Amino acid sequence: MGRWAENIIDHCGEYIGTDFSDEMIKSAGERFKSYSNALFINSSFQDIFKNKKIIGKKFDTVIIAGVSMYINDAELRKCYDSLTDILNEGAIVYIEESIGVNERLTLDHIWSDILKDNYDAIYRTRKEYLELMSGLTNRVQILKEGYFEQLDKKELSETSHWYIFLKKC
Repeated sequence: MGRWAENIIDHCGEYIGTDFSDEMIKSAGERFKSYSNALFINSSFQDIFKNKKIIGKKFDTVIIAGVSMYINDAELRKCYDSLTDILNEGAIVYIEESIGVNERLTLDHIWSDILKDNYDAIYRTRKEYLELMSGLTNRVQILKEGYFEQLDKKELSETSHWYIFLKKC
């Protein structure tokens, strides 16, 4: 629905937002229809690299937030490995995910009252994410990583919010 766009679109030459949910893309497209530099694409992270609107493009900034936890390990490794193919030299990649603090937590078909539907997610550990990113981090520089502890809920102490900034050199 364009949450990232509302904060950064005015600072972009071109903004491309993607989401797996067609409803979210329609909402974002409607919210930002007056912006000639905005494009919203209905696509999964796995399929974005095959999208005709993306093929051949190179980016200065890529933000991946809250999507990796919905992708299995093998597919996620491929996604991370493909990132350098779409990055300009000096590009920054920001990745943010909810993680398992001490161990991997896998939710398989768990009911969510908030979503009013079943929920599947993988809360990987920081170490697991770094391993899945190893093909990427061998080709980029890690600038900074850390935790957004202010986002963590005390009743959910087994999870945390982790981020990493990478730079293609």
